[in-house]
Amino acid sequence: MMENKIHQILKKLIVKTGIGEIEEGYADDLNFNIGEYTIYSCGYYQQLMVNDEEGNDHELDKDFGAVKMLCNEIEKREKEFDGLIVENGLNKVNKIFEKPFEINFEN
Repeated sequence: MMENKIHQILKKLIVKTGIGEIEEGYADDLNFNIGEYTIYSCGYYQQLMVNDEEGNDHELDKDFGAVKMLCNEIEKREKEFDGLIVENGLNKVNKIFEKPFEINFEN
């Protein structure tokens, strides 16, 4: 499931970058800021939600197109981060996750 893949990537990125947070508890909740979005992912219930720049929540449980776009963007930025971290240091490289991008939501 792509939602689980996103959850696992985000968990690694939170540890590597210090961006976002892993909430304590059984639900394995994550919050991660990327571009103008905040991603909420629940590992236990396999929920994925994005809060956009206008403060609107988008549940992505049935929005395969948006999930795929989000997964591709996260993977792309993770690869860019991994390639640049050695030479540039954490503060410079974390800006990769601040660049805006678009997701087309069905709802």
